[in-house]
Amino acid sequence: MADEMVREVQKWLNATYTGVEGYEPVTEDGNTGWNTIYALIEGLQHELGISPVVPNFGETTYAYYEQQITPNWGSGLSPNIIRLVQGAFWCKGMPQGIGPGAFDGIYSADLAYAVTDLKIQAGFTNPSSILSATWAKALFDMAQFVLIDDPKVREMQQYLNVNYVGYTGIMPTDGIYQRATNEAIIYGFQAELGLSTEEATGSFGPTTSSLYNTAYQSGLSTHLIMLIQFALYANMKEFWESGGAPSIDFTGDLDVPTRAGLGEFQRFMQLMPVDSESPDLRTVLSLVQSNGDWTRDFLGSDTSLQLKEQQVLDLLQFGVYYVGRYLTGTVGNDYRPKNLTREEAEMILDHGMKIIPIYQDNYPTASYYNYEQGQRDARAAIYAAGALGIPDASYIYFAVDFDAQGEDIQHNVIPYFWGIQNTFRDGIAGLHYQAGVYGTRNVCTQIHNTVRTQRSYVANMSSGWSGNLGFSQPLDWAFDQFYEYSYASVDAFDFVAVSGLDDAVERLDEPFVMDEDYWIDQTNWDWFKNLSVTIDGEPVTLWSGFGIDIEVSAHSEISSTEDSTFLLSITDGELSAESTEFIDNVLGADLSMVATAKINEFCTGISNGTIAVYIVINEEGKKTIRVEINFPESSTNDVKVITSVEIEITMDFDTPTGSSIMDSALEGVKNLITSIPPGLIAAVVLLLAVVGIALLPAAGAGATVGGLAAVLLALLADFGQTKDRDD
Repeated sequence: MADEMVREVQKWLNATYTGVEGYEPVTEDGNTGWNTIYALIEGLQHELGISPVVPNFGETTYAYYEQQITPNWGSGLSPNIIRLVQGAFWCKGMPQGIGPGAFDGIYSADLAYAVTDLKIQAGFTNPSSILSATWAKALFDMAQFVLIDDPKVREMQQYLNVNYVGYTGIMPTDGIYQRATNEAIIYGFQAELGLSTEEATGSFGPTTSSLYNTAYQSGLSTHLIMLIQFALYANMKEFWESGGAPSIDFTGDLDVPTRAGLGEFQRFMQLMPVDSESPDLRTVLSLVQSNGDWTRDFLGSDTSLQLKEQQVLDLLQFGVYYVGRYLTGTVGNDYRPKNLTREEAEMILDHGMKIIPIYQDNYPTASYYNYEQGQRDARAAIYAAGALGIPDASYIYFAVDFDAQGEDIQHNVIPYFWGIQNTFRDGIAGLHYQAGVYGTRNVCTQIHNTVRTQRSYVANMSSGWSGNLGFSQPLDWAFDQFYEYSYASVDAFDFVAVSGLDDAVERLDEPFVMDEDYWIDQTNWDWFKNLSVTIDGEPVTLWSGFGIDIEVSAHSEISSTEDSTFLLSITDGELSAESTEFIDNVLGADLSMVATAKINEFCTGISNGTIAVYIVINEEGKKTIRVEINFPESSTNDVKVITSVEIEITMDFDTPTGSSIMDSALEGVKNLITSIPPGLIAAVVLLLAVVGIALLPAAGAGATVGGLAAVLLALLADFGQTKDRDD
């Protein structure tokens, strides 16, 4: 809901500072956000004589403010300075319910009260009404100083402000445990251990660890115990709430509830060895940073290496009994295969180890994740796991291997896991695997709470990710990845703690072997399922008109591929490493990423096979792209099955279609093709094949010219091709 006082502030900012070098006008909508805060900062900088202005309250702004405003605070300041401070209070909604008085540029008792109220809300008692640079930096910010969430977290935030402001500045006191709160606790440790503000880093490194260990051996101070209680509460709050147990009080004493809580935390995190119910260094490291102490005991590992027997023996010698392995895919610029093979799996199990199945075959960005992609990845995981003989109902952990923020999780990652959950629920050929989550603490917890996944594989090794800082360990954690290492013949593997919630894979069943036409019912090829295609019959028209013709036919015999422009191989529902590398070499990095993704979507469900692509001349003399998918022959007891599907796509780029949007789309495709240097026939044919493949889901019954054109325009945008249209 718009706030009229905020709108008034925004109007004044634009009227006063538009034209100032660096100033960005703000939308006058009455809604406080970072853009309004930035405009206030830029206005302040202009009044301080800084040019050009920038959207950041940095060291220069701080120094100029401290020199010019702090000593002269009060009625002697210019009206514009006073208006900027008043505006900042109105945008922050403080003092709560009444504001800082009029927005008039006149220093008043109301504004003085607003300053003291800000300091009181931050935790200080009997404060002055002078707004120094330290407080101005907190004011000209989106940080909140009114209670939003947990009173106990607010209590610790206020304590941290009062005791460690020289190390942390003024931090929010909104009751939300967050990155800043977590870092402030570490700064508190460093301050109590004797590190100066110049020496303190906000990171619990070797120096801090050594100093803490000395303090622990000689006896912890009240202040250090208070900080331990803060960190313990933040880590165990959800655990205690889930079990209906009371939390601890912040007493600064290692009392019975605190010691009991430390013991619960040690057992929950599987910390070994530790001083039971005591805040030893190993326990404190796990309280303040997600990766904890890398020297602690653990039972699991994960690796992208296709393991040989000697490597398995070396892992066993190192004390590892679980190994996370990828179901599909490649790794690195050389596309080294990382997928688990049946032979490797049997060898791992024969040596008494257990397997943790992981699915990660994607680009780690938010845009990859959506509901449909979740369905596709779930199907690919089922085929790969089934072919290996992974037992039904096993957990498969799907990776979200980037620092997903709140909006990424809500708009991308959650729908992605709903796609997985629904596909797993429906199952394929009687296989109903269970979805696990690999990701930050925040990702794992949110997916558990919304999608109701039951097991998490926590990426705690990425301790600097915002999704780990300020978040407690997920209650459903099964595996905890916390350190990367090399040992003997194993070049690279991760240390993984094991909670015992997931037994992992201890045996293999008979591999699931699908008929060569079975995949059709399991793909996302709805356009094909709805066609009345007769094996070895005449081609069926999928779409005809507006410059595009698509025909499909199915065959019981594999066709010769000798005359193809190029041949791509499919392994376990996706392009092989060699084919991916070929596309990369032909198209270059920018175009190949999109092309590979589109072809892999097309391949989902094909266990093994090839895609042959031809350029031919049809009966009307028009160039046609033929995409031919071949599947290995199998014993069928003389029953015809589909072993080859041919798709012919013809596009007329020169004749007007009668649809302005389709004309624009086809012109864009033509421009994309003609941008390829002369002589690179394979690149042209490959791009045309990708365009044709992308059209298939939108074609068929119920398709519209607008729908097909929209697909083409979206694909062009993915390829970085945009065209302004006025129709």
